[in-house]
Amino acid sequence: MNHRHIFFIFALFWGLISLSGCQNDSTAANNLQPTAEAVSETAAQAPTILRIAARQGNVSRGIQLAAERWEAQTGVQVIVDELAYNYLQEQIFIDVQRQISLYDIVLIDDPWVPSLAGNDYLVPLSAFGYDIDRDFLPRSLALGMWPPPSGPLNPTLGPTEQPQLYALPVVGNVQMFWYRNDLIATPTDLDSLIESLAAAADDNAGLYAYAYTGGAGNPIVTEFNAWNWSYGGDIFDKDWHVIVDAPASVEALNQMISLTDQSLPASTNFRSSREAGLAVLNNQAIASIIWPSHVTDISQGQVPTNMTLRPFPGQMAQASQLGHWLLAIPVTAAHKQEAYNFILWASSAEMMKAAVYEGVAPTRHSVFVDPDLVARYPWLTVTEEAIENARWRPRTPAWPNVEYVLGTYLKQAVDGQLTAQEALSQAKEEIERLMEEAGYYDS
Repeated sequence: MNHRHIFFIFALFWGLISLSGCQNDSTAANNLQPTAEAVSETAAQAPTILRIAARQGNVSRGIQLAAERWEAQTGVQVIVDELAYNYLQEQIFIDVQRQISLYDIVLIDDPWVPSLAGNDYLVPLSAFGYDIDRDFLPRSLALGMWPPPSGPLNPTLGPTEQPQLYALPVVGNVQMFWYRNDLIATPTDLDSLIESLAAAADDNAGLYAYAYTGGAGNPIVTEFNAWNWSYGGDIFDKDWHVIVDAPASVEALNQMISLTDQSLPASTNFRSSREAGLAVLNNQAIASIIWPSHVTDISQGQVPTNMTLRPFPGQMAQASQLGHWLLAIPVTAAHKQEAYNFILWASSAEMMKAAVYEGVAPTRHSVFVDPDLVARYPWLTVTEEAIENARWRPRTPAWPNVEYVLGTYLKQAVDGQLTAQEALSQAKEEIERLMEEAGYYDS
């Protein structure tokens, strides 16, 4: 089956959708208590069970901890179903589209917000009288809004439609860059990075320049986004016209390929930055992109003295990709008020601080600057800096299909089957057809 046929199957599935970590600080965790108001309000309700659909892995550690504390204090049983990424995505949409009402709360990846909120599958938090908490980082909070507060708008939205908040960010993942500071100096830009990595690498000794995530689809698109934005490129313009084949994007891809050609050979099979980051930690490569959740997972939250963790280097601009996880309430939830009470608790500053000890990056300013946390995890400061300068993926329900198409061609370019220009030009043609069918262009 060729990639075009695979794409149409994938597009059909998504068309239906669009239509219809680290060591525990037990003292900090065990001393936490839900607010008296939340406990009182929840206890006054009839006994119930809250069920949460969450991502399998370390991003859900904070949710598990919150569930344990909530159940202990309120008597409400909280069941956290941890599902693999693709299965979680599928189950959330199936639950609301078929009105199964299995989940009261869902942990969602930020690119899912346009499809879920845009199709009225989530309850706006204004329904509960929620007031914006300014302790959340503005860019983190914006990911839970629909329509997005900035950037191009979906053409189906009215010009006067105002952003509403549908989800609270509880996992502040953002692309970071880590490298061996005993082998290269702090890169001033991507061009100097490539040059210094090439000079420091020693293939004969098994030390490669770079480790990257090379799988088709999301992994390689995520890798490319950082390069593309840093060189001044983009995927769409303000009117949703595809510009990914512009000179800046072609240069970004060519430069990325030049570095992946010097990469650890096995990295073409790396499916996550955890594996790429581990290769750097194990002295197999000098640098890689990594996410905070993976730093805590592979090194107990500690950055070795011979390594540096910092925002992804810039060229024309400095831009990393946001990859937050947010808590939301589906419209089919059986216990909406109880779910809302839990979300407030799970995203509170107290609970978020405890989650950092579990390896979860925060989204609140007060937690990023907490003296106890900063003393133990100095990387929190640069993580907040990265979030404030990061970009989100295009806020459109069509993004999963766009990512699939772009990732297919990027993989062919990295594997040497197409030139950078050929890959991006062909990706542009397919993405334009996809966006036209989705109604983004005037006929």
